[in-house]
Amino acid sequence: MKLKKIMIISLLIKHRKRYATISQIWLLLLKAKVLEFMPQIGTPMINVMIASDSIIIPTQSEILSAKGLAELIKHYLSIKDINKNLKIDGILITMDSKKTIASKEVKKVLEESFGEHINIFQNVIPRSTKVSEANIHKKTICEYLPTNAVSKAYEYFLQEVLKNE
Repeated sequence: MKLKKIMIISLLIKHRKRYATISQIWLLLLKAKVLEFMPQIGTPMINVMIASDSIIIPTQSEILSAKGLAELIKHYLSIKDINKNLKIDGILITMDSKKTIASKEVKKVLEESFGEHINIFQNVIPRSTKVSEANIHKKTICEYLPTNAVSKAYEYFLQEVLKNE
């Protein structure tokens, strides 16, 4: 278990500047959760799943991203043979544009395809150009604009994760 935590810590710290504040990382670590935002399935993603007890799967509020979940689930099922403790805590919808038909359609597809077997978090992360601005300044959105809707959405999401424990 100690080796797992070291691997998880190193991965989270490596990606910290892009995706989460250090306090969010530690909150997730304390609850033995991994929130991984890799855009593709590859060795790092597989290693994270092998080293984790549970995962949270983020998906953009776009149809191609939602369809990519099927591939991730295939990998999850094969890794489950190696790591019997691995479970999916839920799917987090990111880059959501509530007013678009596409976003509504993605939510519907996710509910129909995965809703019976996998938790889909109630909190969603909205789309915002401020996230790109934060990246330009080499900060997370939570560091750059703590009162921004995206920052608040991540805060509410973390509260939902901790509440579901």
